[in-house]
Amino acid sequence: MDKNAPREVAFASEVFEEKRQAMLEAAQCGAVIVSPFLSQGEQALCRLAVEQGFPVIQLRNQGLPPLFKPQGRFFDLCAQGNYLLLAPRTWKATAGKKILTREDALVLNRIAQCLCGADAQPIHYHGAQPQAIDARLKDVLS
Repeated sequence: MDKNAPREVAFASEVFEEKRQAMLEAAQCGAVIVSPFLSQGEQALCRLAVEQGFPVIQLRNQGLPPLFKPQGRFFDLCAQGNYLLLAPRTWKATAGKKILTREDALVLNRIAQCLCGADAQPIHYHGAQPQAIDARLKDVLS
């Protein structure tokens, strides 16, 4: 398989296409894409935004070690001012990948929503109570 070949989005649907188009239109008007990019669909949107040269802020589910810098293409995107990687300061840096819990995913999505303020897209937390997410968010950020 060619690593540079475009990836097929198996979950593509009319709803996904509407979200993709809305993201592109917002980015063309100056919006910055902010997300932890957890799902495959979100990752596809991140790749698309980066390929189109739009700025992206990615939230990370583990802390950043001292003197951390992204590698390869993401280093170049940072140097160009098109990529920012953020993580809650209370989350410790870990070697390798950290297992993503649902609670962490909810918190990261809520942080993205807070960063975007009134311009944030609605997020459906699928049964999680916003008050519980905000309480966890308060713990994470303190």
